[in-house]
Amino acid sequence: MRDSRRIFVNIDINSATTPFLNKVAESEDVKKEDLYPFVDIYSGHGVTDLLFNVFCQFSTTDSKVFTDYRGKFEQKVENGVEVNYHDQFVGVYRLNVKHGIDPFRVWIERCAEKGIKSWLSVRMNDCHCPDETACFLRSDFFYEAREKGWCVGNKYGYYRYCFDYSYDEVRRKMLDYIDEQLGMYDVDGLELDFQREIICFDYLSGKDYTAIMTDFIREVKKIVTRHEASRGHKIEICLRLCRSVEDNLGFGFDVQAYYDEKLVDSVSPVARWSTHDSDMPIKEWLERFPDIEIYAGIEALINDKIGVPASSPAKRGFVTSYVSDEPDGIYYYNYYLNPHNGEESCAPSLNFFEEGAAPIEETIKKPLSFVVTYQDTCPIFDTPWRPFPKMIAKGEIYDVPVKTGRLPDRAATLIFGIVGDRIDDVELTFNGKKVSGFVKIEGCDRALMSDNFKSGVVLYEAPVSLDLDSFYQELKVKCLKGSVIMRYAEVVVL
Repeated sequence: MRDSRRIFVNIDINSATTPFLNKVAESEDVKKEDLYPFVDIYSGHGVTDLLFNVFCQFSTTDSKVFTDYRGKFEQKVENGVEVNYHDQFVGVYRLNVKHGIDPFRVWIERCAEKGIKSWLSVRMNDCHCPDETACFLRSDFFYEAREKGWCVGNKYGYYRYCFDYSYDEVRRKMLDYIDEQLGMYDVDGLELDFQREIICFDYLSGKDYTAIMTDFIREVKKIVTRHEASRGHKIEICLRLCRSVEDNLGFGFDVQAYYDEKLVDSVSPVARWSTHDSDMPIKEWLERFPDIEIYAGIEALINDKIGVPASSPAKRGFVTSYVSDEPDGIYYYNYYLNPHNGEESCAPSLNFFEEGAAPIEETIKKPLSFVVTYQDTCPIFDTPWRPFPKMIAKGEIYDVPVKTGRLPDRAATLIFGIVGDRIDDVELTFNGKKVSGFVKIEGCDRALMSDNFKSGVVLYEAPVSLDLDSFYQELKVKCLKGSVIMRYAEVVVL
């Protein structure tokens, strides 16, 4: 079992960065040292790599390629309506323009001082706010692309204004931006964040776009190689992609080609946002691509309908289950911190990073929860991995493998949810043993189940015995009467 692994933390372009910079910029006597806490808070907590998201639809760094923070701060009219984006950009604007301090340059240099690898993370196709007339996130290129038809189209709903990479103008724009930014910042790595968003082509047209994207990745590699020569050190390339090799291929991403041509150094398979995917095929990635690094991605939510993060034991369970696959790293998305919130507020996330880096023998000593979730990113023509809801007919047996990794010999509880108070209408076995002693969970305050309760879901719990030699716990559900709808499964290790 691997005891040493990299711990990645992606820092969002706005959510923590904007309030932190706005607060720092309130001072009339700003020093670059005032920016250090934004990096220092991660030091000593197992974090090896910090990824600074500098681009979503605009650039939060100086740019001549895309509209940047200066353009958005000074903008008065957008798309024919009056706008005022001072609140979103006052901090980064004052620091750069008034004080001559580039926060990203400071942070990248501080990472080197603290022994942390720094990365530029570029969202390759962010599409927030598609229904807004104007938006603080948008660059001028958005309107040009929409007018000239360089977007994937209305059939993609929320994603309709994602740029279509089959157009030379789109690819050239992104390549020029990457080249510009690597010329400005001396970083250890470049992340191409294709999970925001992975719809980069009109893939439902039936055309094969993989050659176009492979050529784009080749061009990125050339740019990075050139900057490696001028910087005198390696610049890693990581792709943030969806769950499986096959699903990525459906969207136009041929990971096998990138691997064969040695175009990338690592891949992080991860859910998009609405959930943490509890059963990504990380082992398959590792076996198929042994000469690059694979990082298991951890998202913050259980279910976006609830809008609250998973519990600490659940997050710990996700990490524990993936560490058992022995990935090269654990990648945390949406776990960024604002040190101005106070050490107590940031402590839970810092604990998660430490646990991700720690030997598995240490992590599994703590309470663990293994929630069966789902896949949130999949080509429309494929079937996503989504165990629930599941209608089980009379006499049917439904298998629900629960990925846990190897566990210690401790007391465990199965939490099981079906529509209606019908526990007598099902028979459950867990690791080959019949489950008995079910107790209905009355007045349950589990936030992660709140949406299901509106659908009449009832939760039950019962003690179970763990299979200590397997990475999966085997749950089988048999319907004895009529039909039942299963909505939830969780294994809690106390």
